[in-house]
Amino acid sequence: MTLPVTRYDFHTNSLFSRGEEIIIKEHYYNSEVDITRIELENGMEILLKYMPNMEMVSINLWFRLGSNNEEDNVAGIAHFIEHMLFKGTEKRKVGEISKEIEALGGYLNGFTSYEATAYQITIPKENFSKGLEILLDALKNSSFDPLEIQKEGQVIIEECKMRDDTPGVRSWENLMKLAFKQHRYRRSIIGEEKLIMNFTRDSLLSFYNQYYRPEHMTIIFAGNVKTEDFIEKLEGLYPLSDRREVSINLSPVEGQQKKLRYSYFRGDIERTYIDIGFHIPNELHSDSFTMEILSFILGQGRSSRLYQEIKEKRQLVTSIGTGDINGKEPGLFLISSVTDEEKAIDTLKALWNEIELLKDKGIKKEELKKAMISIENDYLFDLETVDGQSDKIGHCAHLGDYTMAVKYLDILKKITEKDIKDVAEKYLKLDNCSISIYSPAIKGSKDHLNISVEDMEKLLICDKKTVKHVSEKILAEKHSGHVEKVMLKNGVTLILEQDKTLPVVAIYAGLKGGVRFESKETNGLCRFMNKLLIKGTENRSASEIAEQIESLGSFISPRSGKDSFGLSMAIIDRYLKEGLNIFLDVLTNPSFPEDEIEKERAFILSDIREKYDDPMRICIENCDSLIFKSHPCGMPVTGTEKTIKNIHKKDITDFYDNYVHGENLYISAVGNFNREDIITEFEHAFKRKADSTKEFPCPEKEEAAKKMRKSIKKKDIRQSSIAIGFLGPSIESDDYINFIVLNSILHGMGSRLFIELRDIQGLAYVIFCYLEHGMENGSFKAYIGTSPELEEKAIKALLWELEKVRNEGVTEEELRKAKNMIKGRYEIALQERIARATKYSSYELLGLGYDRVKKYPVLIDNVTLEDVNNVAKKYFDLKNYSLSIIRPKKS
Repeated sequence: MTLPVTRYDFHTNSLFSRGEEIIIKEHYYNSEVDITRIELENGMEILLKYMPNMEMVSINLWFRLGSNNEEDNVAGIAHFIEHMLFKGTEKRKVGEISKEIEALGGYLNGFTSYEATAYQITIPKENFSKGLEILLDALKNSSFDPLEIQKEGQVIIEECKMRDDTPGVRSWENLMKLAFKQHRYRRSIIGEEKLIMNFTRDSLLSFYNQYYRPEHMTIIFAGNVKTEDFIEKLEGLYPLSDRREVSINLSPVEGQQKKLRYSYFRGDIERTYIDIGFHIPNELHSDSFTMEILSFILGQGRSSRLYQEIKEKRQLVTSIGTGDINGKEPGLFLISSVTDEEKAIDTLKALWNEIELLKDKGIKKEELKKAMISIENDYLFDLETVDGQSDKIGHCAHLGDYTMAVKYLDILKKITEKDIKDVAEKYLKLDNCSISIYSPAIKGSKDHLNISVEDMEKLLICDKKTVKHVSEKILAEKHSGHVEKVMLKNGVTLILEQDKTLPVVAIYAGLKGGVRFESKETNGLCRFMNKLLIKGTENRSASEIAEQIESLGSFISPRSGKDSFGLSMAIIDRYLKEGLNIFLDVLTNPSFPEDEIEKERAFILSDIREKYDDPMRICIENCDSLIFKSHPCGMPVTGTEKTIKNIHKKDITDFYDNYVHGENLYISAVGNFNREDIITEFEHAFKRKADSTKEFPCPEKEEAAKKMRKSIKKKDIRQSSIAIGFLGPSIESDDYINFIVLNSILHGMGSRLFIELRDIQGLAYVIFCYLEHGMENGSFKAYIGTSPELEEKAIKALLWELEKVRNEGVTEEELRKAKNMIKGRYEIALQERIARATKYSSYELLGLGYDRVKKYPVLIDNVTLEDVNNVAKKYFDLKNYSLSIIRPKKS
């Protein structure tokens, strides 16, 4: 089969050229892995996964190039090119590629790693031909306009600055520099400022022409389109150039590490970040598969050894986990944790004790079994989506064996307890170890981290005793700024926290609204309107909004929920004025263009359709509709296909006019800003509502169920999704805080439900529960994904655990752990300015007061055992609950 010539590439790149035919060299369906492989004469590989029950398709383009292929003098160029590929073509102007994809109901993405660069479009199946054309147009016809190169360089520089302001990333990159002295793993993927600004159109095209060639490229397609149809569509697109030998710049090989390496550095941060790395072989090496199971047992999940011993029992860290970085080339096995400086050395001792224990005693058979079940379930869950399938296939093809996407689990199942002990002894050694610590600026005269490598080695080798328990202490307020509420003359409630520790500002504008303000006929209207705020104003088009805000290294993100909606922005402080100008223009001057309304409608309808490919999501939404028979919270935030199709521009403008005004605006700013300037900006931007007599909707409370409510639906799937729901308390009720603690006891990898139903009984594909707040009523839902033959047993087991909690209550130890977990996660979350801004506004508009942010840990501490047991008895009515099931058609 040949692909005809259709047009000439206007910057004559090497991937697509004029006057050459492309011949299919091999067309092979691999029945063992259910993947079709096509190889073109020019070396391009095409892999197709037919998924007949999916409404979406995923198209991925993978290139065998990344930052490891860059010389030091062009470090970051692969990432820069990735940015430029969607910055306009001969056919499409800047911003039009993403607009067109979104109008088709899809989205696009791209990434650059050490060894690969990839581009992805996920789109409804009926639009796959257009999506493929757009993706290939971006790939072969990107204009690399010099002005756009200059602007994008500035954006990437801001990305570099944000990277450098992220403690976890800085700590990890310091570890890579410490562990790798020759290999290019030591460099940042996105590059450094001094090189980025020197990239020119010629230098970018030179790298592009060398590596963006068919012999370096794989197309991965997953979805409900047959192979012959895909080839037919591809046949009508642009021809590919002939294969030619092109040298690939490979990274220098890293020499063997012969002794411990230790480094620490300090900065303007609050916590201490510890990263430990051990050299390991490439990803397809047999030892790497074994290390993956070891990683799970040692540090992945709440039931892992490190989490239980170092976080839960010794309370040395607030987070800890393991992972790896390797690919076609050898890499690192990583252990990362976050702690306080005074606990750093004890944390290292405790970590090394656990490593020595594993090497000395090995693992238990039960640990291996649990790890395999969890890995298998997580792996299969990833494969249920078109994105998950294409990502797995693309990654394995990049490594050199696409069949590994399917054979992976069979390899893991052959691994034994002895294999795990052997690799631990082989790789987790001091002379193969690098330790990096990133800690706050020193406050006293003594630097506790100033330890020589020799002394660090002695400290770890000598300490094989149990590290002493660290006494529990109440989390302290760590945020530097004073928080104040300012009531503006235009009705706006403004909450300000000045935090000058970093040159960034987060803004969140929250408003009462959401599903709670919708009827059955207008369901989805609030989210529809909110998403359209950034799709055009009286002063800017949608593409101009996106271009201008992104040129500042920022974003404006809409958010819609059950009882509120809002917009957020995070920005470098020196661009605050320009960013606020755009942010306020979006909030105050939306034009709701008809063409953008129709584009957004298509996207939302696609999202609703895609939702039905996700059994868990539909199962939970169905459960909500059972819990709330009359209250609006029973409706989905997205709306339905019927309601979205019937929403008109007047509905959108009326909703905006009714609810976007001064009296309904709760705006929070957190970061480095001038108080007077920001007050002036918001004072001048908004007006009071013209008709102040009209009140907000106030739905009646939902009545408790008088009998069990049940919904069963079937899909062509492999597993059953089950949700059990109960009506919960209002967010204003004292019961709500008590219920938060009860939910924490029941939720998570160390919880009753997880341990009993997943670890012990092996029933769960995935299991979790959560408490959702509401103004009139909240709701509690427990979810479990399981095999259809275990469905009845899983439901009985889940109800039995809830009944035990209701009848027997929880323990003091469970209460203590739950409180610590809640407060720890809360504190970690509040490190982010955007999280604080969102909480200030949300608590204020819900009527709880912005100071709830500060009071929250105290409220959690005040919850008693009696309080928790009382809410279990009050709300877990095991005769009158809601049950939603999505099960396989064949079950």
